[in-house]
Amino acid sequence: MTNDEVASPRTQRRRLGGWLPREEAQLAHYRTMLVAKARERARTAPRTRAVIVIKCEDPAVGQVACVFVGMADVSSCRIEALPGQRVRKGDELGFFQYGGSTCCLVFEPGVIDRFVVEPPFGDRQPPIEVNAAVARVASRNASSSQSNG
Repeated sequence: MTNDEVASPRTQRRRLGGWLPREEAQLAHYRTMLVAKARERARTAPRTRAVIVIKCEDPAVGQVACVFVGMADVSSCRIEALPGQRVRKGDELGFFQYGGSTCCLVFEPGVIDRFVVEPPFGDRQPPIEVNAAVARVASRNASSSQSNG
């Protein structure tokens, strides 16, 4: 043992190129465990996704993608709509089998003029009701939809 080395494994841990004080060794171990747990969580709790693309009758709107993401360890997305099926506002497309998760609507570029609900978001905002409007079609597209509809 050289003069630089400390005999007690309780006070220091050996690392390549020198010694690591015990506190740093514990911190490094903790970080390693966090990374390992995060990786394990990612493997054991995959996020289920379902995407349904709806071709709207109104050419001003075009196509809308509904992206459903089931989260946590019980994630599941059950699609009930069939390819080619005609759907209307309020029709059920599917559901999250074990409770809610999240969903997102993706529109073609330039379709949305403005969103009905605007920041600041918080507890004082009224809830958005089911089947309520969330956005308005851009005015340049709205005039073409009125002439077609």
